[in-house]
Amino acid sequence: ALSGIWLSGAAAAALCFLLSNAVFFIRLRKSRVSEETALSPLPVYVTEAVDTPCLFGLFRPAIYLTPEAAADDTVLRHSIQHELTHFRHGDHIWSILRGACLALHWYNPLVWWAAALSRNDAELACDEAAVTSLSPDARAAYSEALLSCSLSGQKHRPVCPLAFGEVDVKHRVKSILSYKKPAAWVTAVCVL
Repeated sequence: ALSGIWLSGAAAAALCFLLSNAVFFIRLRKSRVSEETALSPLPVYVTEAVDTPCLFGLFRPAIYLTPEAAADDTVLRHSIQHELTHFRHGDHIWSILRGACLALHWYNPLVWWAAALSRNDAELACDEAAVTSLSPDARAAYSEALLSCSLSGQKHRPVCPLAFGEVDVKHRVKSILSYKKPAAWVTAVCVL
């Protein structure tokens, strides 16, 4: 009986994740307009179906921007840089794996908490990678871009998005503005 309950819950959770992402994909396909830019090797689209710039897609990932983000050159540049970092880190694949873990362990609140922490860590890692080579003024501009993206309305929220301005913005901005490269000895200790 317990196996049947677990299997039913896992199937329901997986179906929920699949349907949510399928509906989101259909909204993106219907509303997207191609944005020509030399800033990204991935396709870039502008759509009103997203609240914040995001990376979406498993086999053919693309970057989706809000019209407001596409209209501002600074926000456009930082958004694309952030989403490309997600792509380089393979976060679109990790997102699928998080969804699979949630479906298989739908009954375990610790797995749901771990998935939320993992998603937050992915955003923090992208911010850190994106600002390592930026000057303090450029980091401030990156933070302003992050804030402007986070202030848009919450229209659509897919189950596993990788979005520029959606996760724990206050903590992310503090981390960006106080970022310092780790000392060489700290890096050496971590490697050891």
